[in-house]
Amino acid sequence: MHFCTPIITTAGKDAGINVIFGQGTLEFNRVVVGNDKIAPADIAAASDVASEVMDAELIGYESQGDLMLLRFTFNNKELEEGFDWSEYGVFATYTPNDSSPAQAILYCYAYDTTESPESVPAFTGATSYYKAKFDLGVSVGNAEQVTVDLGDYTDFVAKEELQAHEDDTNNPHGVTKAQVGLSDVENVSVNNARPTFTEAS
Repeated sequence: MHFCTPIITTAGKDAGINVIFGQGTLEFNRVVVGNDKIAPADIAAASDVASEVMDAELIGYESQGDLMLLRFTFNNKELEEGFDWSEYGVFATYTPNDSSPAQAILYCYAYDTTESPESVPAFTGATSYYKAKFDLGVSVGNAEQVTVDLGDYTDFVAKEELQAHEDDTNNPHGVTKAQVGLSDVENVSVNNARPTFTEAS
């Protein structure tokens, strides 16, 4: 699997230019994966992927100046028929500062440049489970006016933050005695808990 650098559509470029000049905002909110092995003849004018299979889920992002790093994922739990993952499109909503209505646009598109795209199997049980996680960099020109709709997800967690959480022994999740069964254990003093023995003659 090897995808080309995401190609920004004409609608994406127009929205990006407007955002750079402070004439609106941009929100990334949808990623669609598809299976057409032939990319649209005119990607710049495209408004959708060539052959949509399913929506992926945006689960994280990181702003790096003029570049927005997006992370998305999808799995095959509800997939009844397998497919070759050969394309994806990133969608966004551009909202002008004036009274014009917001516009849902295909911001950029990418396709697999190999002859053997990643094969995603149909879900038939635990042994056929498939999950993809993908990071991509999208040029946005002015990241200060760009947001990402993650739904129920949160942003990337830094390695240091994860390690600090793992090392925290002060019950960071607020687990109660009842949750781990300690409420059923009788409280006794150390002296009462110490076994006693009668010395044999």
